[in-house]
Amino acid sequence: MLTRMPYWLIILIASTTLFILSSIAYHATTYSILAPLAVLASAVLAVTAATITIKSNNHTFMQTNALAFQQSLLTDETYKRSLADVRKAIINRDKKPLVEFAKEHLSDDEKKIKISINYVLNTWERAGNAVNHGVYDELYLYQAYRSMVIDLGIYFRDYIHEIQKLRNNPWFFKHFTDLVMVWTKRRNLYSEYHTGQQLTEVYKMLNRIKVGKRPKYKQIKKFERLIERFSR
Repeated sequence: MLTRMPYWLIILIASTTLFILSSIAYHATTYSILAPLAVLASAVLAVTAATITIKSNNHTFMQTNALAFQQSLLTDETYKRSLADVRKAIINRDKKPLVEFAKEHLSDDEKKIKISINYVLNTWERAGNAVNHGVYDELYLYQAYRSMVIDLGIYFRDYIHEIQKLRNNPWFFKHFTDLVMVWTKRRNLYSEYHTGQQLTEVYKMLNRIKVGKRPKYKQIKKFERLIERFSR
């Protein structure tokens, strides 16, 4: 439980506990209470140090596993061939909707593409499962693969839903879809924050113009770029 807390919260809890113990010791009216308080303080420091060490080791473990997973994708020839087939299917989705690959009766070429789709999705299903169980460093994978995984989730959303209906099993690719949902929310939150910062800059420049202060040339050019971006 403690190792799942962020570092700042672990330190805050330890600091607060030590502060309370020191306050009790300072206002103590008898020396007999000081020894138990000292033991408690030592125990708090020991537990805090052990928790931080375990948490740090776990993080190193997850990063190592995430790197190993990334290396496996680079050396997995089947994954690379399957990903190439998936990209072709996405490009040709207007001619052949991706959801139709979920059907049972397909041509030989279509079956090959379906196998490739399932291979790629199953690869990221296993990754999502590993992330959920604390085996992979989720943030590392997000920074490396967020665009591709989110795109896969968007393009194959209907395909996955159809597979779940045909198999009568809503758990098919569930870890993958959960991973896509989490990463999409995180990317959108970052995008909204970044957009908010840019809007703040626009308003600041407008206020400078409003009070009669002439912006510098670089500020004017930056202002023009921001206005162009928001007018798209």
